[in-house]
Amino acid sequence: MPAFIDGQFPVQTQPSWFPALPPYSATPPTMGPPQQGYPTSPGEYGPAFYPQQPVGPYPAYGQPLAAGGPGGPAGPTMVVPSAAGQAVTLLHSEVPQPYPMRMVCPHCQLLVTTQTSHISGTMSVLMCVLCCIVGCDLGCCLIPFLIDDLKDVEHTCPNCKAHLFMYKRL
Repeated sequence: MPAFIDGQFPVQTQPSWFPALPPYSATPPTMGPPQQGYPTSPGEYGPAFYPQQPVGPYPAYGQPLAAGGPGGPAGPTMVVPSAAGQAVTLLHSEVPQPYPMRMVCPHCQLLVTTQTSHISGTMSVLMCVLCCIVGCDLGCCLIPFLIDDLKDVEHTCPNCKAHLFMYKRL
């Protein structure tokens, strides 16, 4: 046990097996010269580091969408045939989904967010039959008709109320 001198704790020394630490310096270490191709000051960041983004006025909700969209020519689009025989053009090559989507209505030519409604379809009927086969035939087999995730989704335009397309679960 170390001896106490004048009632104070003994001075601890660093063990010999512990690597020596460099002395503390209040100035930060200096870095070498910048590598070739990298800017030397924050003001030198240019188009090579941040490509130019298309800037332009975006149409408000319910306004007609200009040909090519805002900021330049339109990217790849997906054309989905509807039941009425008209083609529905989706923005940014999105695939039909069960939730509301932004698209150009083929009837009123406006950029809208679709309204969705759930309708019982093939998946609901198949799940009902499966429940009957398993033994849930005392009304429990009707539960799939209450679950929205098993139903088909109908998309309509909120402006002109036209049917746009149907998302089928199966």
